[in-house]
Amino acid sequence: MAVKRYDIHNVGYRIYKKIEKFSAVEGKWTGIYFMDWQRKLKQYRNIYRDETAFLIGNGPSVRIEDLERLKGRITFCCNKFYMSYAYHSFRPTYTVSADDKMIEDFGDEIVKNSSGIVWFCSTFPVVQKEKDFYWVFMQSEKMRMEEGALPAGVYHTGATLLAALQIGYYMGIRQFVLYGVDHNFKYESKDLKSSTTEGNHFIENYREGKPWFVPDTLRIEYSFKKMADILEEQGGYLVNASRKTRLPYIKLAAFEDYLLEQE
Repeated sequence: MAVKRYDIHNVGYRIYKKIEKFSAVEGKWTGIYFMDWQRKLKQYRNIYRDETAFLIGNGPSVRIEDLERLKGRITFCCNKFYMSYAYHSFRPTYTVSADDKMIEDFGDEIVKNSSGIVWFCSTFPVVQKEKDFYWVFMQSEKMRMEEGALPAGVYHTGATLLAALQIGYYMGIRQFVLYGVDHNFKYESKDLKSSTTEGNHFIENYREGKPWFVPDTLRIEYSFKKMADILEEQGGYLVNASRKTRLPYIKLAAFEDYLLEQE
């Protein structure tokens, strides 16, 4: 199974984008979408209106005892979080991947092993053996957050958890709490594009020796800030309750405080 990396100059992508955009605009006004993945989204619109969700990263600061305390809450985890299942009884509501290389290398495993519902976000539809997942188009337009806009696709931000946030927003969520987002990447890279370095996750051997794309940290930081600003303007919030973090701009919060707020 091959997944093409995000490329706005790819001719196939540009054609697909025009068709997808036309369908999204038509669906917004008539409720009729041409694409199957857009039609499947409708059942999730505003199902958690005004609730709070936890966006859980896989950084080294994650504590198993914290995960246990998240049971029963709306949670979005990412990528190969299932590798930690043997160490706790917490299971996420959703697992999201917006990483082309991750989907290419481990997409089948993610769908097969993850509890809850799996979402993939990429520039081209994902074709693989395991098909029990939802797919969302990844677009290149200027970022904005609008009611019911997910059928137009998620915005390319460089971070899977921000794709998860956009999915949660479509579900009606306006309060988001980050956890396990260390944003402290350590790696060796000869070309500054890819690396095989391990140790950036609380899960050992996370990439199993396979290369991964070096993150665009400035883009990620800008995207987090932009989404936090939009949510605040709309009466919501995005706070960072990670035990350790180097993510700038986002308001820091105590993990325990937001657990109590939901009890």
